[in-house]
Amino acid sequence: MELNCTKEKRVCVVGPPPSEKGGVAQATLMHIYIFRKILGCYTILFPSNLLNMLRDNRLSKLLRSCHVIHLQGPLVLPLLVLFTTARRPKIMMTLHGWVIKEALIYYSRSNEKTLRRFLVLIYIMVLWNLYRYLLSRLIIDYITSVSKITARENGIRNAIIVPNAILCKLLDDPCKDHSKRHKHNFRIVTYVSIGGGKIESIPIAVTIINHVNKLLKLSNLQISAILEIYGKDVPNNIIQTISRLPFVKYMGYVSDFKERIKGADLFLMAYTFPELGFAALEAVCMGVPLAKLTADPTEEEIVDGFNGIFATSPYEMAVKIYNYLLKSDEQKCYIAKNAISTILRKRDPKVISLYWKYILGSLLDHER
Repeated sequence: MELNCTKEKRVCVVGPPPSEKGGVAQATLMHIYIFRKILGCYTILFPSNLLNMLRDNRLSKLLRSCHVIHLQGPLVLPLLVLFTTARRPKIMMTLHGWVIKEALIYYSRSNEKTLRRFLVLIYIMVLWNLYRYLLSRLIIDYITSVSKITARENGIRNAIIVPNAILCKLLDDPCKDHSKRHKHNFRIVTYVSIGGGKIESIPIAVTIINHVNKLLKLSNLQISAILEIYGKDVPNNIIQTISRLPFVKYMGYVSDFKERIKGADLFLMAYTFPELGFAALEAVCMGVPLAKLTADPTEEEIVDGFNGIFATSPYEMAVKIYNYLLKSDEQKCYIAKNAISTILRKRDPKVISLYWKYILGSLLDHER
């Protein structure tokens, strides 16, 4: 399908501002990059802040110029009404997280007061069910999802799967840092967030590295594994608990994540759902191999022993990590290079732009 994307055809992206932390903000910027730089569409970002948007006197005029509105998840109702009444544009929505599950995690683990947490939970559940059963059929023209599991968890059967793209300047030699690793500690890194419930994987990751250290000690090796946990939205009680463990370092959210993990031995994903988030893709970009728990290897992008490590239980993962850490640098390098060639190349923005070319082409064609 041809893409009728001229200066007169405006694509308005509604999502987090560039200053916001996390994967959704990164994905929003990547969508804008693809629409603007690769597909040549006139693209505007509307930061999804209710008060600021309602105060903006230019908003109604700008809204009338939008031919396609791209929502980065469900909007609060006042904004949705504002968008749909200003003009009847074509609307598409991308699902990045698991709406209800993330609301439940917020309710059970947030440090906010109980009443506030309860009201937020009820509001999100009502809002999402309104989207799922009514608005997705009446107003939204296309729903896309970053993965099959995200679509399933949100109960959307007709979502178009468009994986996250990543703009990665590949290393000239992804293995050159293997010789610079710490001689006394192996570095295992992970990233957790509320997205997909990755926060719930923290105890599992800690258990895995604890098993790895026991195996290293039994082998009389004067070396141990250190787990570095990066991410945001981690409740204070969890931070306090893991900070007492000698083999765990809580790093929090950092803006230079890619640079910090360069030279790490592994990136660990201690959850089983088949999804690779931005942090995992950035790890591959920096030459760090992936290790992931799985419930169904056929749904994963990783092939065990080829471009990463797979296991179905924490203890099996600990054994595999232990064996991997004792391998030569050449064997580790083999996995790192294969990850780059088989995972990152599929996530290249030019490849992912083909999905958006079809979707935008269909929407803009109906605008003629």
